Amino acid sequence: VEMDFLSSQQRETKRNSRLVSRERKNLCVHERYIRRLEFQISKVEELYETYCIQWRLCQGAVNMKRAFSLSPSTRASRESLLELNHNHRHSLQDMSVMEGELEILLGELHIKMKGTHTHTHTHTHTHTQVVVRLGRQRWRIRGRIESDDTQCWDEEEIVFLPHIHHNFEIKVTEAKGLGWQMVGMVTCASADFFVARPQLMLVDITELGTIKLQLEVTWNPFDNTEKMRPLSVSRQSVSSRKSSVYSWTAPNTPSFTEKYFIVKLNYSLQVYTLLLLRVFVHVPVLCWLRLSFSSSSVLPKAQRTRDLLLFWEECVNDATSPFCCHSESFSRTLRKRYTHKVKAKQPGQSEKVFSQLLQQVQSACRMVPSSRSICSPDRVTVFQLSVYLKRWSIQELGDHISRLSKEEYVLSALRGPKRRRALNKLQGRRIASLLPLGCTLQTLAALQTDSNHKVCKAAASCLCRAAGCKAFKSKAVVYYTESLKSSDVQIQQGSCLALKCLKATESVDHIADLYKSPDEDLRSAARETVLSFGKKGYQAFQRMDQLYAEMQEEAYQNQETEITIL
Repeated sequence: VEMDFLSSQQRETKRNSRLVSRERKNLCVHERYIRRLEFQISKVEELYETYCIQWRLCQGAVNMKRAFSLSPSTRASRESLLELNHNHRHSLQDMSVMEGELEILLGELHIKMKGTHTHTHTHTHTHTQVVVRLGRQRWRIRGRIESDDTQCWDEEEIVFLPHIHHNFEIKVTEAKGLGWQMVGMVTCASADFFVARPQLMLVDITELGTIKLQLEVTWNPFDNTEKMRPLSVSRQSVSSRKSSVYSWTAPNTPSFTEKYFIVKLNYSLQVYTLLLLRVFVHVPVLCWLRLSFSSSSVLPKAQRTRDLLLFWEECVNDATSPFCCHSESFSRTLRKRYTHKVKAKQPGQSEKVFSQLLQQVQSACRMVPSSRSICSPDRVTVFQLSVYLKRWSIQELGDHISRLSKEEYVLSALRGPKRRRALNKLQGRRIASLLPLGCTLQTLAALQTDSNHKVCKAAASCLCRAAGCKAFKSKAVVYYTESLKSSDVQIQQGSCLALKCLKATESVDHIADLYKSPDEDLRSAARETVLSFGKKGYQAFQRMDQLYAEMQEEAYQNQETEITIL
């Protein structure tokens, strides 16, 4: 018996020694990984500090150049300006080199295709093509939907080399007959891809979110080229790009046995990288090397009108940078230069128009309501102004302000006691002249549920007339479809009825989701809207009816279970 006991103890000791040896190897692997992460973080920290110093030097050079341009020209000032330009150019070149080093430190992005998701019915054997671009890198894959609803793709995984001056562009096309028809195209900020742990990303391909693309993104900050092939691009290979940065050995650091520390270091590396990326996004050095330091160089050629350039020059007159100004200065310049464009018919209308314009310039999207401000409300940048001008295809800012003042007057009339009369006047050219603003669309939707029955009827008739104006309808459908997600039942009901008047059959699936609401009036409005869409609406109604029957049956079963327990 003792012999058997000793034999079992010996076997257990050998087994434990093997386990200890394996754990030691794992610990060594973790320690090496931790040292590499610490080394990576130290390089990013050093790069960030150096870049900030160069950025401040360039800002000072810009201010000095501006001061020299405003002062009388002398021989000494011209020599100083030449020397300043020479030093400034060298600083910009140094910053450009730092951007290249950051691209090396960013490592690789492993992207895996998980498939497409759609709220609408998709036919079997539908062929889909997805093209993902990042700068000069491109990944094109094709897939199809099998009979058992599984998706088959010809290539499921790829590696992208990060580029700090480009965002990801994703385009999805679908086979139609002998050609390909574009389903949607979206741009994703590359900074969102740099996360310490692998993440699943759902990207809305269509504007209404009916088709989504699911990608698995893994960020690897180290060189790992032996696992996957990099994309063929006309730039240096990963190993050659990194040889200069990793040419010296990482310093020795204390050992850490806690595995969670790896996650902490990964998170620290993510924070420093994103911080540096934000600096690079706001400071496009490569663009600066090609352009002069003026706001006119930022604006597209079509927007460089004399009136607009003089307006922005006056806005930044008291600012430290030629690219941004205070909101108060922006509003003050608007009042000074464009008050005559506002055909005010009511007291305080000018202030409302300029306040609305400021809000629109600072907003991220023209139609979809936003719950939070993306940028600082105290600042207005020339980039925001350029995006706003392009968004509304504005040639003359004064003419746009005139349209805005007319819409502000219409909006105040719709909110007044004579709203029915104002609704009846909205037809033909008057509807086509509306931008329309989000607040105008929201007011029209709310009037459909007004306490006065005649006002409700007039609002519905107005929206039915507006369905004939293609520009108005396209913007209104996007706004009302997005408003269906609101937590306010009144807004949901008004948007639902508005989509009915606009005959927005493309929003039928979003309206069908309202049938889950506990509010009876909202479900009734959704049922009425869906049935007005013809055959497509009838199919959606059947799905809604089946869903409601299942909800009722589940509630009944829960009630029976509760009675049995009691």
